[in-house]
Amino acid sequence: MGRAKYIVFYLFCGYMAIVVHTLYTLALNRVDLITPVVGASGAISGLIAAYLYLYPASRIWKCFCIRFSCMCVKVKMKYFILFWIILQMIIPLIEPRVAVFAHMWFYMWICINTTLRV
Repeated sequence: MGRAKYIVFYLFCGYMAIVVHTLYTLALNRVDLITPVVGASGAISGLIAAYLYLYPASRIWKCFCIRFSCMCVKVKMKYFILFWIILQMIIPLIEPRVAVFAHMWFYMWICINTTLRV
C-alpha cells in the first residue's frame, strides 16, 4: 500500500467513524454524545476491518497482559474479530460514552460487501 496511501486510508477511516458516530447520535437525538469524539479507535477499527477483508484466513499474534505478566498466542483473524465484536457489545455497559457504533460500522460494511460479492 505504501506510506502515503496508508495515511490517507487511516485518516479516511477516522473521518468516516466520526461521520457515522455523528449521524447515529443525531438519529437517536443524543446530542450530548457528540462532544467527546476524540481518539483514534475508529480509524484503528477501519484498519483492522481492512485487514480482515484482505486476509480473512490469516493468523495474528494477540497478547494479553494482566498486571505484570503477558501471554501471546496466535489466533485466527475470524476468532479475533468475534472476540472484538463481543467486547464492543460489552463496553457500553461499562462506559456508555464510547462511540461503539463508530467502531462497528466497518465490520457491518465488510459483511454487506462480502455478501454482495458472492
